[in-house]
Parts: sequence; C-alpha cells; structure tokens
Amino acid sequence: MGETKPGEVPMIPGQITETSLDLPEDITEERAAECGRVLLRMHESSCWWLGDWFNFVQEHFPETWPQMVEATEYQERTLRKFGWMCRRIPRGKRHELLSPRHHEIVAPLPPEKQEEYLKKAAPEKPGDPPKLSTRELDEEVRSGEPEADRGRPRNVETITEFVCPECGAVSPMSSVQTRTVPV
Repeated sequence: MGETKPGEVPMIPGQITETSLDLPEDITEERAAECGRVLLRMHESSCWWLGDWFNFVQEHFPETWPQMVEATEYQERTLRKFGWMCRRIPRGKRHELLSPRHHEIVAPLPPEKQEEYLKKAAPEKPGDPPKLSTRELDEEVRSGEPEADRGRPRNVETITEFVCPECGAVSPMSSVQTRTVPV
C-alpha cells in the first residue's frame, strides 16, 4: 500500500464512505489482506483518538464538554476509560504494535514499569504477533506488581459485551476479554 512513515496510517485503495468500502477490482490478494490489517489498526486506534479527544474537550471546553460527549453517542464511561488510559500513557510512550488492551493493563503502573512491560509484550517486528497476549501480560503484571490494581479507577463497572457505537452490533466478551472500566 505504498511506503508510510512510522506512526502513519497507510491509505486504503478504492473509495471509502461512512457506510461502505469499495476496493478496486484489480487489487492483489496481498494488498487486500493488508487493507484488512490497516482497518483493524484504525479500529483499535480509535480508542486512542477518542481518549485524546475526550481529555482535550474536558480541558478546553469545561462548560460544554458533556454535550459534546453526548453527541458522540458513546457512553461517557467508555470515553472516560479511554481518557484515563491516554492520561496514564502519554502519546510518545504508546506502542503502535500492541493493542489498547495491552496498554490498559499496564496503565496503573509507574511510567518506567509501563515501558518495561510493554517492551516485554511487543512483537519482534511489524506483522509478528505480540510476544505476550493480553491474558499473559495481565497475569504477569498481576503476579509481579501487586500494586497494579491500586492505580485503576475506583468507580468501576464490569463490561461483559462490546456495543459498536457506529452500527450497534453487540459482541459478547469472553472472561479473558471482560473489562473493568471507570464509570
């Protein structure tokens, strides 16, 4: 899909609208597979984008941010969770080859411990799977860092299903994926 610099999102060929993706008929199998990977990364990146946005509007628009949040149709608790994660892990410390869940697991830790665990989990190179799954990372952090739970938000709720704010699709989460989030 062409050369991109680190941190850039590659372009998707074809035409994209709010409700469709029309790939060129002559796209190669390799490029079509890469498009799928890029779309997944964009989906996962939206957690960061929304968290940074939430923190920005809270800071810059203290009187009206609740209306802005309501207009997104996301639940406020979801945006609070993303915002918390973004505050705990600054932009320059986020690993683009790891999922937001990897980051959420280490977010309660001090910055030097966050970095240590994220490096331990990171894949050797782009395209490789992470060295530690989110389950493995969570187990390792909990066993090695008893204070890890102390940094998590106090007012929490366990989420057992994911509801896509765009299409409303509901996906149940396994016990491994179940999340505890601030409310």
